[in-house]
Amino acid sequence: MGKGKMLVFSDVHGDSDGLKTLLSWGKGEMYDIALNLGDLEPDAEMETLSYNIVSVKGNMDRYHYFTLMPDPPGKRKLTFDGKTVFLIHDGRAFPYDAPFLKPGDIYISGHTHVPELSKTESGIFKLNPGSLSRPRSKKYGKTFISIEDGKALLLSFPAFSILEELPLEP
Repeated sequence: MGKGKMLVFSDVHGDSDGLKTLLSWGKGEMYDIALNLGDLEPDAEMETLSYNIVSVKGNMDRYHYFTLMPDPPGKRKLTFDGKTVFLIHDGRAFPYDAPFLKPGDIYISGHTHVPELSKTESGIFKLNPGSLSRPRSKKYGKTFISIEDGKALLLSFPAFSILEELPLEP
């Protein structure tokens, strides 16, 4: 995976209308790939959406069958814009679950339903898109992340307005 735009979401919990709205917007905005951080809880209709989605399995996904797409792994490692990007649903074991990350790399998790855009003291970017359906943030409602042009943007859903911005520079 090279340069481009990544759409990052988590904890959809079966909200197929919300997911369709997000992915339709993403197609219009020319995103190259969508990253699902788990708890998609798909139904057949959601599984047939024609979009390049890279997923990791969430704790709630185990109760559902991935009938039309393969059961996703618990974690993934990608390369994007020269950076290593590590995906996992539950990020409570950070940094021990990704000791290979170096300054400038990106660690993305979901599970908490609370968005996060931060840079650790070691220079690793730690991101959490929040939730598209069941937000737990005291500050924001439903959220997702866009990674583009060397920055991570936290966006509101379904208003698609920028709430926070984090430059992804080491």
